[in-house]
Amino acid sequence: MRFALAVGGLISGSLAVPTAIFVPFNATDGSYAVVVGGQTLFRSGATYFRAGNATYSTADGTLTLVSSADASGADHTGVFSGTNMTWRLGAAAAAATVNTAVRVYASHAVFVQSFPEALAGTAAAGGGRDAVLSAFPSFAAPAEPRGVLAFKSDMCASGASAGTWGGAAAASTAAAASTAAAAASTDVRECRVSPTGAAFKPTASGAGYDAYTPADGGHPRQYQRHGSEYCGEGGSKHAPTSYEGKQTLAACQQKCEDVLCSCFDWQSGAAPAPPSGGIGGGIKNSGPVAFFDAALAGPTAVISGFSSHMAHSQFVEADHSLSYGIMGGVAAVPAGFSISTVVALGAGVNGAMDAWGDKLLAASGKERYAYRRDPANQQLGYSTDNGAYYYYQTEPAKNYEDTLLDVKAYADAAAIPYRYVLLDSWWYYKGAGDGVKLWDARPDVFPHGLESLWQKTGWPTMLHNRMWAPDTNYSRKNGGACTCCACAAPRAAGTS
Repeated sequence: MRFALAVGGLISGSLAVPTAIFVPFNATDGSYAVVVGGQTLFRSGATYFRAGNATYSTADGTLTLVSSADASGADHTGVFSGTNMTWRLGAAAAAATVNTAVRVYASHAVFVQSFPEALAGTAAAGGGRDAVLSAFPSFAAPAEPRGVLAFKSDMCASGASAGTWGGAAAASTAAAASTAAAAASTDVRECRVSPTGAAFKPTASGAGYDAYTPADGGHPRQYQRHGSEYCGEGGSKHAPTSYEGKQTLAACQQKCEDVLCSCFDWQSGAAPAPPSGGIGGGIKNSGPVAFFDAALAGPTAVISGFSSHMAHSQFVEADHSLSYGIMGGVAAVPAGFSISTVVALGAGVNGAMDAWGDKLLAASGKERYAYRRDPANQQLGYSTDNGAYYYYQTEPAKNYEDTLLDVKAYADAAAIPYRYVLLDSWWYYKGAGDGVKLWDARPDVFPHGLESLWQKTGWPTMLHNRMWAPDTNYSRKNGGACTCCACAAPRAAGTS
């Protein structure tokens, strides 16, 4: 047994709690735990990686721990000790390898995945893009329930929720999930396939169905599972079907693939899983999660991505374990890529969130209060964001350019000192998934372009960018110059 140890003290706040963190690592089977003040906060779940359209996992022995060694060093967030590990994907001596590491500091630990070799065929099976294709760390649901505060959804965690994670329900669910997974490969159950173009909406099922929708455009396609839902049409009706019959899950998916269907559902018979404290996952709902005991007497831990944030994701497994790694829709991982996850400790939820924020700020060389210098916090601006009068709306028979020039004229006449204008998501070219295809003004919106707007108003522009679309012009795979999207889009005069 190898131990990674950092000697810490107490986090100041309303509670004095130990934050000296240990990460004991078993050099035989690769298991680990996070221990604070003699209390085990987290025990490891399965470590796994996808490659060659297969999953290599410690759970079934297909992922082999080749070597481990003690490590130490220092970086922007402090002095650390820890363990470096090398894993082999499969039994062959020439099989690809992946490296992981645990770095333990005074009051936080960082779990790192790094890829010395390029891997192809990595997209996650089953859960699609909202699953993860790699898991390190992965934490098993605890036997005793833990309180959680999970930040997720759009607009700076507008869907934050609180609840509990683990307990007896999770233990029973883990056993049930294992049984269900085994049964899914052989059981013949009801299968319904909705053809391409059929209007549908995943709808809550009381009859034990799970819905599956294509998560990508590959051949064959990956599918995203919508547990305890069916392919609905609205109300209580099912979407139109091109096939209904009894099939195994794999055969039902193939029926869908044969016609490139929009959605299929399969009657797993499983009851809706007990809640995992509202912990989110995937592209939309991955975010920092705070874990605490019922009395808030012990340390609170916050877990989130720590690097490569645009690729980092979290996933609640069928057994309620919580896995962190690369988002499941990534089809290939380049050589030299790395991604990391942080476990930060503090006293109480507020203290732990502050401590977590400090670690991220230190890692990226940022100041906590730098946002106060943002012009939007110092000056009055004119917004067209959601809720504004001119949000996806112009003056009658006018385009946005003319509308905003009228706003400028009115502001000058009324002596309203607007110093900038915010342009929301209505002004640029959208691609797949409503992401940015071309971050430039559409001629039907600004016939004379953004630079002309700046010249006529003197207003710098604050510009919305939801996300880069898979078919964005800037991506190298689409003929652009960027490894999407590590280079900036062209910047017009007057933009900020």
